[in-house]
Amino acid sequence: PIELPAAQHSMLMHCCMKRVCYGCFLALHRREMEKTCAFCRTPTPDSDAAKLSLVQKRVDAKDPVATALLADAYYNGDYVLQQDISRAIELWTEAANLGNLNAHFRLVTDTANGKLSRRTWIGAFHIGSTLQFKAIHNQDMG
Repeated sequence: PIELPAAQHSMLMHCCMKRVCYGCFLALHRREMEKTCAFCRTPTPDSDAAKLSLVQKRVDAKDPVATALLADAYYNGDYVLQQDISRAIELWTEAANLGNLNAHFRLVTDTANGKLSRRTWIGAFHIGSTLQFKAIHNQDMG
């Protein structure tokens, strides 16, 4: 397992959206395989445009982690993208609908900070309620 907080002890692989701990990355380096993903063995991209291309492939496959990552990129203007908050909101909403709780959190917290519209906050609340209902329902059924 990766030590918490995971983001400080691992890196995200853009090809498969998996986190690789720094120990595993060190093992890859010792085997002279540091230019490939530990999970899928895809060559690691060396430019932001190549990383964005891999993330977009995962978004097209409806990967909630990739969708949230792309939303963050639009929100911050990362990966050679222009900052586009409305596109970020759309992507966070899609990621939340796909089950990504971090995207739901971003929608709610940015609303609480006054950055998003009331309509977005209501939508985020509805998505969260739906996800919570599904989780409770699955616990009761399981």
